[in-house]
Amino acid sequence: MTPPTLLVVDDESIFRDRIARALAPAGYRILQAEDESGAQRIIESESLDMAFLDLTLRNEDSTAPLTDRGGWRIFTRLRHLAPEVSVVVVTSDGAAGTAVRLLQQGALDYYEKHGLTRRSADADLQRLAEVGIARTRVGRTAPAVPSDKHPADGEPWVGGETAAMREVERRVASFAPFDIGVLILGKNGTGKDMLAEEIHRRSPRGGRKMVAVNCAAIPRDLLESQLFGHEKGSFSGAIDKHIGLMEAASGSTLFLDEIAEMDADLQAKLLRALQHKRIRRVGGTQEIDIDVRIVTATNQDIAAALESGALRTDLYYRIAGTEITLPSLTERLGDIIALAQHFLAIERAAFNPDATGFTPAAQHALCAYDWPGNVRQLRSEVISGLILSRGRAEIDIAHLSPKVTIGHLPGAALEPSIHARLAAGLPAMLPPDGLPLVELRDAWERSMIEQALVRHAGNIAAVARTLHVSRDQVTHRCQKFGLDPRAFLDA
Repeated sequence: MTPPTLLVVDDESIFRDRIARALAPAGYRILQAEDESGAQRIIESESLDMAFLDLTLRNEDSTAPLTDRGGWRIFTRLRHLAPEVSVVVVTSDGAAGTAVRLLQQGALDYYEKHGLTRRSADADLQRLAEVGIARTRVGRTAPAVPSDKHPADGEPWVGGETAAMREVERRVASFAPFDIGVLILGKNGTGKDMLAEEIHRRSPRGGRKMVAVNCAAIPRDLLESQLFGHEKGSFSGAIDKHIGLMEAASGSTLFLDEIAEMDADLQAKLLRALQHKRIRRVGGTQEIDIDVRIVTATNQDIAAALESGALRTDLYYRIAGTEITLPSLTERLGDIIALAQHFLAIERAAFNPDATGFTPAAQHALCAYDWPGNVRQLRSEVISGLILSRGRAEIDIAHLSPKVTIGHLPGAALEPSIHARLAAGLPAMLPPDGLPLVELRDAWERSMIEQALVRHAGNIAAVARTLHVSRDQVTHRCQKFGLDPRAFLDA
């Protein structure tokens, strides 16, 4: 996969190099320009995924009108040639007001130069890059959104542009073509089954249907029969011979989800079958040759599962020719909008054929939520949003669930009834018994500030940008609500 290309424009090499160093670990292709002519040449000759742009270049008056500055001319040229490319405006101290004008013209965000000296600078820049690149690529694929067709062999795998997902893609590309076991690790809802399907699709066995079974969903005795099959009369109720999944998957791939939930004795039988490439049906005596690739998955911590015995060590070494860890959505913020757009394209025909995307407010809400249910929950949220936005072209923040738009409530000393109202969403109408408006407002405001402090590791300037207030206002509110920004440095 070609790495994203980023442009950094600044007349001072110290700032260009600082931004480039912060983004280098992600493997981006980074181009630099020190003046307007150099930037214009790159813009017209390269396909960019994102740009960091200084407004005031060499020998320019920082007090001159915005339209007289090289940074503005670069910005407008880029917007003309590639309007989908995300731009972060890099400003000197005190120039935030000017940067806001570019935000109104379509810039993604702005970043003050003094922030480059902070401990959180690398994380801030990497987060901006992930979100910016994802938005650029969503913009490029937007015309394809109305496609309502499902692929014949299941839904397409959607990777991502974040560093974590590029590593997943690298490992899939490396190991899928080879007939070795793959163990997929990840929390519930991260898409382990979809990744297993993609590994199978890219393998030499991809022409045949993959066979899948969830080991946690089937009782032990039935799971043995499901995997190995049984002979007629082998146990009560076995009125006919049954071909097991391992036999049925011969020549293809068998995906065993939640492998650590399998009974230890059955794990031993599975290990023997994999070692000898033969099985024996329950109640049978004949050895049957099999040719099957095994892909497995678990949501458990693998070290803990091995230590507790939930997963046999000898089986682990047989099935884990390589491990691929799927990150949670909170670890791949830059992919959220692209994933949401993908799910919209798949589900729109059934729920809202008019939908083509999300409003900026809805996008911000989706990126701010912590998604405990991961990709699965995001897909359900998109479906809900499609239903509530029927007849409209965009899903707005009003069409999202209250838990997504309100976020994580602080532990303020409110009555349980108030907590219940907040959890269910702010009331659209005044209840008959009234409501404590100040407490509700303060709880919401404290929650937004606390989430911003977590997101930006206590960086007051970054919090102020996110909440569109001054740094003094953030400091005042932190004091009001008893929040110490220093406590969020390692958040």
